[in-house]
Amino acid sequence: MAMNLFGDVCVEGFRSYARERVLAEIATLGFATRSELMRRLGMSRTMLTRVLETLFDDSLLEEYDDARPLSRGAGRPAKLLRLRAPATRTLAIRLRSDETDIAIVSERADFRARAVAPLGLSTPARLTLEVAIEHARLLIAESDVPPDGCVLVLPTMITADQRGILAEHAMAQMPSWVDDRVIAILGERLGMPVTLGNDGQLGALAEAVAGGGRGARTMIYVALGANGIGGGVVVDGRLLRGTGAAGEISHLSVHPGGAPCPCGRYGCFAAEIDALAARYRGSAPRRSDSAGLDDDPELLNDFYTEALPVISRAIATAVNLLSPDVVVVHDALSQRDVALRARLRTAMASHVHPALRDSFRVVGGRFGRDAPLAAAGIMNARAHARA
Repeated sequence: MAMNLFGDVCVEGFRSYARERVLAEIATLGFATRSELMRRLGMSRTMLTRVLETLFDDSLLEEYDDARPLSRGAGRPAKLLRLRAPATRTLAIRLRSDETDIAIVSERADFRARAVAPLGLSTPARLTLEVAIEHARLLIAESDVPPDGCVLVLPTMITADQRGILAEHAMAQMPSWVDDRVIAILGERLGMPVTLGNDGQLGALAEAVAGGGRGARTMIYVALGANGIGGGVVVDGRLLRGTGAAGEISHLSVHPGGAPCPCGRYGCFAAEIDALAARYRGSAPRRSDSAGLDDDPELLNDFYTEALPVISRAIATAVNLLSPDVVVVHDALSQRDVALRARLRTAMASHVHPALRDSFRVVGGRFGRDAPLAAAGIMNARAHARA
């Protein structure tokens, strides 16, 4: 039997090490129950209690009721532990095809100020950034706490160190952004460090930590967006990055030889849905700038009737691979999450392995289209906690 390093009896130096482990684990997860910490760190209840007492005495932790839907059941709710983080603000800039969202976000993923710039990826990078920087400076000037970091959210694959763009993926859609000097200019002009983030991965982080996926051990996030499909995977509170593009569900092959994709292949999940949505929007009597099909409920129903086999097959493939307990779906195509989820769960049944069919829930997100922006505040707060 392996010796348990975290025994009830320990010297003071070892207790200091245990404190560091507890703080690091909570910083990674965002929050945790005592039982989760005991399981993950191999601590006895007595040892953990002693460590937590010192952390409470030093005002490093706070405890609150667990109001997560997954935790509700018989008895009183468990208590969650989280870091007593200092007030931080993060500048979040998210690029879309024809506009840019700018926001000041708190360490709790609350929006303190926001603006929209009328330029996006369809405009040369330097011009778009100039306009975004002017909007950002106005927000910064009015912020109660000055932001000390910027997260640039992009709809493309990001390198594992979050400092560069995978050029092969971005060249077709956003060639002027592949130049590393563009990102350097943003940091210099703002006077703060800039971290890059993929919109799907950041959306997953926000929903796992503070949204529809809170409490999940393994969560898959899928955003059916107006300008593409995003996705991400969070395991035990940690965003799965791989070499940078983990969770990129949009490029699952669902129809070999199908619709052309900007990545150079044919039949990718996103390409198939984009082609189908474009066809339906083209036949709509009124086109919506929000890219929804809500103007015509009958047309919307026809679209989902045709699209659901593709959507369900792609998400079921991810479920079979990762065995999540929660799948968070945000539907920006029609902005009717509830209707989609009910039909999606039924359509997935024939594609999910029988052993997994009752092991996960399909839920909606808390943040909607703002999830990637909300995650910027969470990322920055975690960076402060690790520092």
